[in-house]
Amino acid sequence: MYLTDLFPSFETDHENKTIDYLLNLLQTNFANTVDREVYLRIELWHLFNNSRRSISTGISRRIKRLFTRLFRINHTTNFQHYSIHFKPNLEQLISIFHPNNDSEKLYKAEMHRQLAQFSEAELLLRDIVSIENKGLLKAIKKANKHKEHEVFRL
Repeated sequence: MYLTDLFPSFETDHENKTIDYLLNLLQTNFANTVDREVYLRIELWHLFNNSRRSISTGISRRIKRLFTRLFRINHTTNFQHYSIHFKPNLEQLISIFHPNNDSEKLYKAEMHRQLAQFSEAELLLRDIVSIENKGLLKAIKKANKHKEHEVFRL
């Protein structure tokens, strides 16, 4: 008996299937409005970021490898497979996403930061006046100041 037998909905390739599905929707012109395209591209961006964060190193990599062997789970890192889509997706998202409030400006600044477009991110960050999550704003400002483009967990 495998761990996946106990949890049928626990699919190790669920994110892969979702990414493939969303990419297919974009390629088949399902996103026939800007709002639909923004939605699909944001979903892809989130999935790519989840995959980027899950790339483990050091002891966490060894623990993950032990866990996957113990329960015979075939785990592949999505981001390695889909990395060719990350930059074009984010560039297109930036070009069509027009922030309406400070929270959305922070969102767009994060997009620029992840593409190492620190000047563009800084302009948006300076323009933010009022935001509920001050900790998130501070973390993104700090990462942008230090020219860090990697995804991080808050």
